[in-house]
Amino acid sequence: QFVSQNALPEGEAYEQFIGTTGNIPTRDNLHDLFNGSIWLTFPKTKAVLNYYHTLEIEKQGISERRGRVRDTITVFDENGAVLVTSDASIGDALVSFDWQASLVKPRAKWDNPAQPDASAQAAVYIFGHALLEQLVSPRKPLCAHSIVIHVAQEFFTLPLAERMNCLDSKVAEYMDTLLSNDDVKPRQLAPLPILGVPHFWSANKAADFYEDSYVFRSGRRKKNKN
Repeated sequence: QFVSQNALPEGEAYEQFIGTTGNIPTRDNLHDLFNGSIWLTFPKTKAVLNYYHTLEIEKQGISERRGRVRDTITVFDENGAVLVTSDASIGDALVSFDWQASLVKPRAKWDNPAQPDASAQAAVYIFGHALLEQLVSPRKPLCAHSIVIHVAQEFFTLPLAERMNCLDSKVAEYMDTLLSNDDVKPRQLAPLPILGVPHFWSANKAADFYEDSYVFRSGRRKKNKN
């Protein structure tokens, strides 16, 4: 349940307090309002993220350096998005920074949040509460850190509430697997310019919207090994 921020004892880690009490300290601001909405929409996933936070705190204690596991959790928790698709090529293209093959050419396959379509094959759901807060004043360079969840076509025939319940289970399982790996790091989350998602922003109807190389970059630069 949600409780006042004042319920958090001084010196106790926020995540550890949630893990031991089931209470979520909440301030009266937009950031925490969105955090609460994600708890209500993705309760299983948020609980998994909190579980791994508390595991790492028990191992390492609280310090300025969170470590790779907690860094990955924080990036996804604050700025995450979930690409759900029944067409594996769309997910592969996104991870490969191929914006044409993921967002432009298959535009007809993308679900419109205002008019859910049973024949759709791709949709994005925002997970990061800080990302939601930033989208109050949208900017083209806003970039989410995403994961790809593969589903059967039947997913898109479900009513929204059933979609979200199904998706919560799948994302929770995905994050459990990801965070249990010793080599997990934030870079395993795929960049996604969020206003480029079809139907998220009216300007992306024009193909030249995606020609902005500052936003739609060709990929991460690899460091030369000498």
